[in-house]
Amino acid sequence: MTPEISFVFKLGLGIWMTVVVFAWDTAVIFLLSTRKVRAKFTQVAYYIDKVTGALLGVIGLTIVRKAIVDR
Repeated sequence: MTPEISFVFKLGLGIWMTVVVFAWDTAVIFLLSTRKVRAKFTQVAYYIDKVTGALLGVIGLTIVRKAIVDR
């Protein structure tokens, strides 16, 4: 953001993002509170953990490699 952007606009963006994140979190909580979805999620949670862990590991290694190469 540039300094020319007004405080009111920045405040509006902050409020907007807060509302969007709150709505998303509420939707996820509501969805995971149903028995059918929770049962299915429990079955695949192990794989979700492994895939996201691998992705985060790749991202971390990429950042480290980039930091070393750019020296």
